[in-house]
Amino acid sequence: MAAQPRQLPGYDASVAATDGAVTEVEWQFNAVDVRPVARWLDQAVLPGVTIAPAGIKRLNDAYFDTASWRMHRAGYTCRLRWDGTRGELTLKSMADPDEGIRTREEVNQGISDPAPESFVSQPGPAVDMLAPLIGREPLRLLFALETERRLYNVADAEGTFGEIALDTTTIPVGDEDHPVRLSRVEVEVPAEGVDRARAFVSLLAAEASLSSSGTSKFEAALLATGLHPEPAFHDLGPTDIHADQTIGEVAFAILRRQFAIVVANEAGTRLGRDIEELHDMRVAARRMRAAMSQFRPYLSTTARALEPEIRWLQRALGPVRDLDVQIEHLDQVLAGPMEQRDDLIPYRDLLIAQRDRERKRLLTALDSRRYRRLVERFAALLPRGPARTYVPGRVAVPIVARDTVVARRRKLRKLGDRISRASAPEEYHAARIEAKKLRYAVEFFEPIYGRRAAEFATAVKQLQDVLGDHQDAMVAMETLRRHAQVSRKLPPATILAMGAMAEGYRLEAAELRSRFPRAYKALTGRTWRRLQERLDERAAGLPDPRREQVERRPAAGSSKFGGQGDENVDMHGQAS
Repeated sequence: MAAQPRQLPGYDASVAATDGAVTEVEWQFNAVDVRPVARWLDQAVLPGVTIAPAGIKRLNDAYFDTASWRMHRAGYTCRLRWDGTRGELTLKSMADPDEGIRTREEVNQGISDPAPESFVSQPGPAVDMLAPLIGREPLRLLFALETERRLYNVADAEGTFGEIALDTTTIPVGDEDHPVRLSRVEVEVPAEGVDRARAFVSLLAAEASLSSSGTSKFEAALLATGLHPEPAFHDLGPTDIHADQTIGEVAFAILRRQFAIVVANEAGTRLGRDIEELHDMRVAARRMRAAMSQFRPYLSTTARALEPEIRWLQRALGPVRDLDVQIEHLDQVLAGPMEQRDDLIPYRDLLIAQRDRERKRLLTALDSRRYRRLVERFAALLPRGPARTYVPGRVAVPIVARDTVVARRRKLRKLGDRISRASAPEEYHAARIEAKKLRYAVEFFEPIYGRRAAEFATAVKQLQDVLGDHQDAMVAMETLRRHAQVSRKLPPATILAMGAMAEGYRLEAAELRSRFPRAYKALTGRTWRRLQERLDERAAGLPDPRREQVERRPAAGSSKFGGQGDENVDMHGQAS
């Protein structure tokens, strides 16, 4: 069991009476010594303000995280406060002060056993957040803090508007004879009491010579103990893109950038508090897959072998994100003027339950050996960069950029030219997929082609948005129809309301079809011609190793290294 903080004499635990989430709003100040502050509070006579002592507490707090700092990467701290018989587990969001005020979310839960391996399985709001975040990684003790807290309540004619805490905190740093001591003054107020407290807090800071604290106690303890939250990866390699690179170097730069986004959003995706983090992780995985597919001819066998794995991750992230979008759309409908609003609540509950099931599957995937292996393999591959002896990867990037963008646009035109208002939804969806691939291709090379690429990418994005909204409407219609047919738990009034909602999506899809021609026209206009000119200019006169290799290729069987696939072999017979 992880070590617990030493209990102080006269300990009075500050354990929450109820479980749940609260918002903490407080000013934090540094103090050389809190005793002069206490004397000022005891003696101050202020018109209209009452300051009353509220006792002294001694707090023992232990802070935990995983070896990979998942809590910290998600923007939370994990604190255990234990009084010997009962305790409080608190997850607290980290936030920088804004005009001297920190506003943080706290999720509290009473626990009966201080051992991390025990309390991570005790049901409650804090563990409900903690368990999916840490997954299979055990918690480890970071440090233990001992605090003597002297409390005061401050009130005006309307009642109590804040609590003042004078804290003297001891931070053990390995030498118990010379621990680090931290003196802080904190003024906690309800969110609606900030304006009432502001003048008093300014006076307190001035009279007691307090300076605003830029670090929380947790951050100060990290510094004192020499702990440094490690980034997921120290250096994956360069991510800049420029015209004199090879296509292999550009491909790796893109993969590094997107892989870093995938990893950076994993903790937030696990936590599930902000749907945008899952969205960002999924988009980054999708862009990685698009890059690996687009640049497949220029990547070695080792790199190409990872494409199925990133496709698996993308598919694991998809269902939860799709349900997030449907629930978000439904909430927009419920927020508007709709007579059948209450009738749609059971349908929303059904979607929430489905999302909960899909989220469990997603967490299982993120906890799997397959995902861990995916991360490890990319982390090992990306810093090495493309194999210098792999000829296809040495093509100058302007040549591939021109060929890729022109080919992607041609594929989209082949589909788009056939689309009319009477076209099947599948045709619109196929065009949407190709529009997405074209947009990604242009954005991948945007650092090289600058404004002309950015303008065309914007035009393609507008087309993609029309097609994407159309697909979302069609999916929502199909989802409503399917749930109405198979769900026996939905009342008749709900099914009728779902029918009305489906009709709204049908009308929206029809309106989006009418917008398609104008959005599609941008693919053939001046914006495209300007980009095409620049693509041709940059590629003109550059040598193409692909053609040179074809011209020099020996007859079949003439090389003793024949049959090695698309990887070269060095003098020692090892695949490069």
